[in-house]
Amino acid sequence: MSWQRVTLLAFFKENLSKALFVLLFSGISLLWYFFSGEPFEWKEIEVVDALEWQRLLYSALTFVSLGAFLYWIKFYKLLHFLFVEILGDFRAYKEIKGIIWGGLLLLMYFKIVPWCVGIINEGISFLYNITAFVLYLFPPLGISLILFGGFFLIRKRKNPK
Repeated sequence: MSWQRVTLLAFFKENLSKALFVLLFSGISLLWYFFSGEPFEWKEIEVVDALEWQRLLYSALTFVSLGAFLYWIKFYKLLHFLFVEILGDFRAYKEIKGIIWGGLLLLMYFKIVPWCVGIINEGISFLYNITAFVLYLFPPLGISLILFGGFFLIRKRKNPK
């Protein structure tokens, strides 16, 4: 197994229990809001926080996304051809690759990951509000959906395949 796959799997396994807790807590809070008699209102929730800086994690994310794209379009071969074969300067080639890699890491940290986190939060917020709306319109259906979701998450957690 490659290093980037090991790093990404370890990160997601580490954060899976947090995500399951948040999903169960949001279902329980929906039930609490419903039984307390509060009217339905659309809420913006932000469940996923932006990732803190972890060099290995961001290197793995960059390696499997932007770095793989640059390799696929043969950008590094072009860079090698220009600096090593034409100019004969292997050290400059390595330095330019390092600068490009650092730029890709910064792009991933400041632009791409926050954008992805925003999209994930919007999706979770949308699903949360749709579930709340169904709960308020059809209480038996909403309650059974929340209970089924909780049962499914607990069962999946106890019996991973």
